[in-house]
Amino acid sequence: MQRGQSILHRLLTAAATIWALSLLVFLLTRLSGDPAALLIPSDASPEELAQLRSQLGLDQGLLRQYMVYLSQAVRGNFGDSLRYGTSAMRLVLERLPATMQLAAAAAVVGWTAAVPLGILAGARPNTVWDRLARFVSLFGQSMPVYWLGIILILFISVRWGLVPASGRGTASHMFLPVLALSLNLMGSVTRVLRVQLQDILQQDYIRSARAKGLSGTMVLGKHALKNAGIGVVTVMGLQLGVLLGGTVVTETVFAWPGLGRLVVQAIQFRDFPLVQAGVMVLAAVIIAVNLVTDLLYPLLDRRVGV
Repeated sequence: MQRGQSILHRLLTAAATIWALSLLVFLLTRLSGDPAALLIPSDASPEELAQLRSQLGLDQGLLRQYMVYLSQAVRGNFGDSLRYGTSAMRLVLERLPATMQLAAAAAVVGWTAAVPLGILAGARPNTVWDRLARFVSLFGQSMPVYWLGIILILFISVRWGLVPASGRGTASHMFLPVLALSLNLMGSVTRVLRVQLQDILQQDYIRSARAKGLSGTMVLGKHALKNAGIGVVTVMGLQLGVLLGGTVVTETVFAWPGLGRLVVQAIQFRDFPLVQAGVMVLAAVIIAVNLVTDLLYPLLDRRVGV
């Protein structure tokens, strides 16, 4: 009963977060300027501008505009893109797979490299593995993705000509953006896993397990890693949200035709429906990932409630 109430509370919190974000996005887009001024020729008369604003519903009050937008958004309808003249949600769903592909590849590469490195550094402090883990953590977390992306393009693509600098097609097109994103992921996961393992391996119950004759591998796998899992899962869940948000910058740097780049272009053209649809879809995915992460905690440690 208590678990069901906790899940319901989290679902209601997620719904309230999405509603608050919808209001914030709506207001911020309106602060960017009048999109009608970009859609009409510069020599158009004020009457023609007013007519276009009326057709777009921009002549109504903000409250009326928001109520219309909200009533349509709950049904998955964000209107037609002002730039492309087609359904904004359809455009978003067409670009979403490219963003998910980039994020998933970066997560797999980053975590696959970070977890073994973090385990080696945590289990063997003050060794070459520990020093390598500290370097990776510092480098990965201190380098902005956009700066790292530009450096990778200059050397790996422009100077050495090893892989394409932009676009989407073959696996070689994914190399640079995935590398830029995964290095940042590696830094966080490696640091958390390394620190937690080094702390856990100094605990009394670990010493007791060793005194009972358990091997180092058994102690590490059965006791230490299990208890370090909550912190690592928390970081990974947060990273997925940051990763999806980070693709906005990465896709722009590498001209990757994903949702992030589409939203940036929509902001530049004041395409209100497309911006609102893109941001809300990304927000829904991030909130869903965080919700699943919370629900995974009891599976890792029964002492943790949902």
